[in-house]
Amino acid sequence: MDPNASLRNEILASRATRAVVHSDGEGRVLGVWGDGFETRLPSSIDLAEALDLAAAASERFGQSQGFGSAQTAVYFYEKAIVVAGVSRGGANLAVIAEASANVGLLLTQIRRLLAEWVSDRAD
Repeated sequence: MDPNASLRNEILASRATRAVVHSDGEGRVLGVWGDGFETRLPSSIDLAEALDLAAAASERFGQSQGFGSAQTAVYFYEKAIVVAGVSRGGANLAVIAEASANVGLLLTQIRRLLAEWVSDRAD
């Protein structure tokens, strides 16, 4: 049984949430859950690759400016909000939601999910 399923399902239960994406940090999909937007979500591989490229760019920016490692990022788009987080192991996790979503709630949820995900794998 997936120990993160209940929290992931809680995130997906929000009417504004469309997907939770989990990638390995190198463009490979570890999981995609959700129903997508009204228009079709890109393929899982495209999602993972795009997530990992965005995370790498954020990491590079933070390091080059002396800010340290990227932990969580929020991207605002015309039709969506993406809240992404990076685990200590380099894997990436993102919640894709409608533009009207509660950003504070999404940040809290992804931080909780990342914390649980990391602690499950640290054992």
